[in-house]
Amino acid sequence: MKLLEGVYKVDTCPACNANTLKQSSSLLNRVIFSCYLVLFHWFFTGEFGGFFIIALALLLLVLPYKQQCNPCNQTSIRITPKWDRSGLFGMDTGLSKLLVGMLPSVLVMSSLIYFFPNTGLGRVLYLPAVLFINIMITTSCVFITKVLYIL
Repeated sequence: MKLLEGVYKVDTCPACNANTLKQSSSLLNRVIFSCYLVLFHWFFTGEFGGFFIIALALLLLVLPYKQQCNPCNQTSIRITPKWDRSGLFGMDTGLSKLLVGMLPSVLVMSSLIYFFPNTGLGRVLYLPAVLFINIMITTSCVFITKVLYIL
């Protein structure tokens, strides 16, 4: 629905005027992914932050949000997320379930690194192995539940 010349109503599709726009990622997914990015940099380098990694994490938060209209499959871009439950806290994609499923593992690894910082070669060997195994387990669980329509 066109309100003024060049201005469209926010929650409607510009092509078919349907109000069934679905946002591809929620704000919570981007916050969790940005935190993981900073924590993984800390896991593998030993330094917390750094200008480039913090700038990249903040860039993930301000990237435009892709939305797709269900009836016409038209894709539109939006600067801000939808200010409803699905736009802010939506957990309906496989990636969002993977991010939330990895949360306990990342918290345990960050607490181990914080409380036992001088582990040396063990840290270099166990972090990639633990991350790989946990990502594979979580991904397979998300896939199985999606195939069986459990979650």
